[in-house]
Amino acid sequence: MRHFTLAVILETIVCTTFGQAEKVQASFVYNFTKYVEWPASTKSGNFIIGIYGNSAIYDELIKVAESKKAGSQPIVVKKIGNAGEITDQHMLFVAANKSREVGEIVTKVGSKPTLIITESANNIDKGVAINFVVVDNKQRFELKRESLTERGLKISSELEKFAIMR
Repeated sequence: MRHFTLAVILETIVCTTFGQAEKVQASFVYNFTKYVEWPASTKSGNFIIGIYGNSAIYDELIKVAESKKAGSQPIVVKKIGNAGEITDQHMLFVAANKSREVGEIVTKVGSKPTLIITESANNIDKGVAINFVVVDNKQRFELKRESLTERGLKISSELEKFAIMR
């Protein structure tokens, strides 16, 4: 049943056109909370999603956080104004206008259990785990398993089926 649910949700999202990118990306981000496993030490308190840079995904994720949880954890979405504010987020979304800082961000996060998500070309090769891309006018995502495992995160094989693996 879980596989079927994921397939239906992701197929619906993938078939959505680029015109609603922020809503689609927010749906992806929320669904990543279901198919990525964080270490036990991070499963209490709030589930923190940091948004670094200017992106409308912030407003969309605020809406998601009002009605959803990441497992049993309440979701808190925080704007991050500078790289110095990057601390212990479960997820870190780096907006396109901050893509030039990806190398610095990856170094700052280090081996912390943070899922780094971007939306600019070539970031997947800089230590990012997930990068949003548009393929045939459809929102998709690239995934680099090594960037997850280096941070102690585990990914469901079901999610890998929908990713462009790098």
